[in-house]
Amino acid sequence: MSHLKIHTVFSPDRPKDKNYASAFIDELGQAPADEADYYFAAGGDGTKYWSLKLSLDNTRNPVIAGTPSISNSKGHNNDHGIHTPKDLLERLQNPELITLTPLEAKITFSNGNTTVIHSFNDISVLRSDRQAGLFNIKKNGEMLYPRLMGCGAIISTGMGSTGLNDSHNGRIIPIDDNRLILNGIGICKDYRRKISNPKGFVSSKNPQDTIFEFNFSSVKIGRNVKLSYDTGSVDYDDDGSPIASIEIKSLPDKTVDIVKKIETESILRRAIKMLDFHY
Repeated sequence: MSHLKIHTVFSPDRPKDKNYASAFIDELGQAPADEADYYFAAGGDGTKYWSLKLSLDNTRNPVIAGTPSISNSKGHNNDHGIHTPKDLLERLQNPELITLTPLEAKITFSNGNTTVIHSFNDISVLRSDRQAGLFNIKKNGEMLYPRLMGCGAIISTGMGSTGLNDSHNGRIIPIDDNRLILNGIGICKDYRRKISNPKGFVSSKNPQDTIFEFNFSSVKIGRNVKLSYDTGSVDYDDDGSPIASIEIKSLPDKTVDIVKKIETESILRRAIKMLDFHY
């Protein structure tokens, strides 16, 4: 297994992650990102998402996520059992892979300019000040929610379903489920039942055919919004123009594999967690 080319990704500003990563680099070397067989994410959730993006932008080779034993990270599919280079190499012997489909958001600003971002976890659209946002949501060009008022909404993947979506009572789905989850955040009472409920809204089994479009009327009266995703956020264009609309879809032709971690919790406990908000 020593012939594998591994590129270790870590945050140099986090001492515990840097020390953790150094042990692997010292023994296994550091392959260039565009030549790596695997990307090893040595850290928490943020490092894992940077690794997935690095793979998406380069070779699209699998990512394996390891977390230092002293870390409190509870991230989805972060392996707390990779302590040494030997552990890593053992994990990479006939690994089980999970295919992840990223989200793409096309952001249009009020000045007409656009930008595109990608996310493997979720994309949240939130108010940027204390006043509620006013917006509507379309699905595949047809009006889904004509008028909503509240703090915002989330589009989640299977990986992201246990994060922000979960904390707002959204539905949890398996990490390898390609459907998209739409969930509301702080939706005002008159609209709450339409979007925020224990089951949440789950797109069709063909997410590649599903496009969610958010249009914001609140920006016309100074109630601007902010888009947050795996590795960053967007609220204004370079000239200060706010976000006017957002289109979100999945990209089934740009998938990245992640190595499935070895489960340390019981199947029963995991099943109970998955069922919590299903029914």
